[in-house]
Amino acid sequence: MTCEETRRSERVWTQLAIVIAGEDGSGRGFVEEARTAAVGRHGAMIVTERKLNPNQELAVRCKTTNKECPARVVGTIRKEAQQSFYGIELAGGDTEIWGIEFPPPGDPETTVGRILLQCVACKTQEVSYLNDFEVEVLEANQSLSRHCKRCGDSTTWKKIGAGDAQQAPAPKKQRTGPEMRREPRREVRVSACIRCHQFGNDDLVDTRNVSRGGLCFASTRVYAPNWDVDVAVPYSPGGGNIFLPAKIARAQYLPNEKTKLYGVAYTRR
Repeated sequence: MTCEETRRSERVWTQLAIVIAGEDGSGRGFVEEARTAAVGRHGAMIVTERKLNPNQELAVRCKTTNKECPARVVGTIRKEAQQSFYGIELAGGDTEIWGIEFPPPGDPETTVGRILLQCVACKTQEVSYLNDFEVEVLEANQSLSRHCKRCGDSTTWKKIGAGDAQQAPAPKKQRTGPEMRREPRREVRVSACIRCHQFGNDDLVDTRNVSRGGLCFASTRVYAPNWDVDVAVPYSPGGGNIFLPAKIARAQYLPNEKTKLYGVAYTRR
């Protein structure tokens, strides 16, 4: 099974303002504001200070689109301070509540990057599957040209909240040894984000090469072989990122750069 088959749709990490309504344990109704941490076609991870119970029924309205859909609480994911993270499943109605297009997964033979992009012309947001050349164009220009179904033509697409900040030039390319992998990798320098529970915060890194099965990145952090991580490539600080489960496969110290080079393989959990 490939990474694309592990869920019914990709999980997009983005914060959207929502309103949830339902009844508490004593039968009293409530309506309050909350937010999403991640969304998909069939559900979401939401953040709220209110205690919710598994199988509790809710009405969820996205304030961005003003669309509403009934939902069911799947359970608690984690707690942070006064807030709790819950998984919810959309129970029917308008499954386009988030205003995001979730197309079928891209060609697994060529897809090396996944990210939420927005059409500059019509503001349509869509989960986008990118090949290595598209990833490089997006990294260099913060935008790329692709077909928009709503506009019916080729338009400019940008990262969500990418802004116009200039990025530092990529370091000089350096080969790290003979190619010994089953999946061919191409040297692509793009931003990526590594999440690992051992550190507790995100590691923003640059890739050295990418393929459909994994990537290679440099970091000053010390990762151990077989550690589980989550990887988003390309990465946008503004949100709309798609993290895939992966595992640290190898590590190599680069004395000239005083850093380590890590090989990562995507996995299914």
